Amino acid sequence: MKAIIKERNEGKTLELIKIAAEQGLYIIVRNQEMAYYTRELAEKKGFQILFPITYSEFDRKAYYGKNIKGFLFDDLDAYIQMRSPNVRIFAFTASNESIDFPKSEPVFFATNLKNMNF
Repeated sequence: MKAIIKERNEGKTLELIKIAAEQGLYIIVRNQEMAYYTRELAEKKGFQILFPITYSEFDRKAYYGKNIKGFLFDDLDAYIQMRSPNVRIFAFTASNESIDFPKSEPVFFATNLKNMNF
């Protein structure tokens, strides 16, 4: 599993589009509007991808399961937060065996936790 961690509007979705086009994977996005946006961005950049699946379609397993190679999650943090909309999620963990962090890019951004109310 690869983690793509960057600020907003720095090309995370485009990186997923490139992977999706190369490997024939579905991108999972927040809603139908983002599905159309992602498909249009792919076409604009010259990539051909499968039509993205929304978070709710993914939750309901409303996709044809046969021959699916895998999924790419766009904005996984938003997906996790949607599961707990009234309580902010401050952190997550992952096994380093399951995530491929690029060694040349910073992954974690330090935050002053003293001033945060948990």
